[in-house]
Amino acid sequence: MACVCSTFGLYLVYIWFMFGLCLVYVWFMFGLCLVYVWFMFGLYLVYVWFSFGLCLVSLITKSVTKVTKAIFVIKIDLYYGGEHEKMSLGGDKKFW
Repeated sequence: MACVCSTFGLYLVYIWFMFGLCLVYVWFMFGLCLVYVWFMFGLYLVYVWFSFGLCLVSLITKSVTKVTKAIFVIKIDLYYGGEHEKMSLGGDKKFW
């Protein structure tokens, strides 16, 4: 009878030990998943920030181009006295 009790006690120790290992494994995997999710979220934020920066640069470049074109047209208009509109609309000389 004493042998059966000690075997059952060892069995309980083994069960609790395996349960503890399982808990350690589950929490470790949960931590890894959490780190992965935070890492991917950080990469996504970097991507969004970079895309926003590119859009901002693109918008600034477009506006600078439009302003430069407008200044160019005004200078041509002042120089030719409005003749460039006739030229660009199908006159003899093509200005653009």
